[in-house]
Amino acid sequence: DLFVSKDGKFKANFPGSPTRDVQMVATEAGDIEMISFVYEKSATEASMIAYSDYPSSLIDAQDPMSILKNARDGSMEGNIVESNDEMKVNGWPAIRTRAIDKTQNLHYVLEVVLAKNRLYQILMVRDGSYPDDAAVEEFFDTFEITMKK
Repeated sequence: DLFVSKDGKFKANFPGSPTRDVQMVATEAGDIEMISFVYEKSATEASMIAYSDYPSSLIDAQDPMSILKNARDGSMEGNIVESNDEMKVNGWPAIRTRAIDKTQNLHYVLEVVLAKNRLYQILMVRDGSYPDDAAVEEFFDTFEITMKK
């Protein structure tokens, strides 16, 4: 199902209708609001797109890949990272990571994308094994940032 977030300035094909959530996240820059859209296929599989706006001064002072690596490391802390691929999403810098949480046997596919001062996190998680490649492609490859470059 094509999901469009006007405020989030993105669209993507979620496997079902996502639920919106807002929470404050502690960062080096202070508390930042993270808005997420989550679809739980089952108790063992979920898809999420989240975004946060960081102070422009913080973003402008750092290399985009450093910001993405820090975001990825924060999200995947304590997990075993199996792969990292630097890439572009709609022309914006991005990193796709595959990681495993050995204690809970959760398998993550995470993509972090930096568009201006907005950090997007696209995530699929599954218990026991990585999400199906076709499902990952359908979700990640349809993610599109709609803000102007």
